Amino acid sequence: RELRSAKEARDVHTIDNSFKAGLDSLRDAVIQEMQHEFDEFVRAHSSKFTDEQVKNDKRFALMGPMRRKYASIDSLWRSAVHLALEQRSLDHLFEEIAARVNDLLMEQGTTVNVQNV
Repeated sequence: RELRSAKEARDVHTIDNSFKAGLDSLRDAVIQEMQHEFDEFVRAHSSKFTDEQVKNDKRFALMGPMRRKYASIDSLWRSAVHLALEQRSLDHLFEEIAARVNDLLMEQGTTVNVQNV
């Protein structure tokens, strides 16, 4: 919603930076919580988890789905930012064209041939 209401490209970049910071913070918090929960589970069942390599592999495997989800959200966000920047660019282009047409019409004054407009 904020991207659509942004008037300038710098506003889009500001919103982008803010979103990315929030997303990165959320990702880091989720990783910490998942690792903490895993460590607690391993401690509670220490007799079953004796191989350090297996523990490391399982810990790493937990992160796979979270990384894929993060990549998916990031990709969707990049697409939205790209579209917002493209829209700002088109808006600017149309404003420039409208200003030039208005200038030409003012310059022509009463001698404007409406059939050519």
